[in-house]
Amino acid sequence: GLSMHETKGRSNLGFVVFLCAVCICGILLVVWSGRRRELGPHPRPCQSRLHQLDVALMDYSFPPHTCYPSNLSLLGDRVSPEEFVCYRSGSMAGSMSNVMDWMDLIYVSGLGPATPVGTPVLICPPIFHEGKGGFVLGSDHSTLWVPSPNIDILINKLYSNSDVSIIVS
Repeated sequence: GLSMHETKGRSNLGFVVFLCAVCICGILLVVWSGRRRELGPHPRPCQSRLHQLDVALMDYSFPPHTCYPSNLSLLGDRVSPEEFVCYRSGSMAGSMSNVMDWMDLIYVSGLGPATPVGTPVLICPPIFHEGKGGFVLGSDHSTLWVPSPNIDILINKLYSNSDVSIIVS
């Protein structure tokens, strides 16, 4: 049998192993929560909505899928009006016939076949994300979180480009 000293040594070792496991879990939780903050607040709804709009835009446009409509109301029933509202804004979706008047997103109109890869098409602006950044749908069909101040620089650069139209309601 085991003496009292050997049993106590084993239980102390088990306790140390348990504490190490808890510490490792704690470190992983801190790292994961930091990564979540990097991605911005609640990325899933905005990324999902921009992806849905990208699918509708690709359905509307013709190859190379960079000939975007001048007015998003042309998407008609390809997409739900709710996709044009940031869930954090508190706004209500209106009719698709006048979507350009009430949507929360910034639309870069006037893009055509010569559009460079990655050019912003739709932006969910930082005003709806506590000023920490915004989501951008690129012409390469990517949806990215762009932190502040980079998102502000991007928006200002788009406003200064005379080749495109920026539509904000």
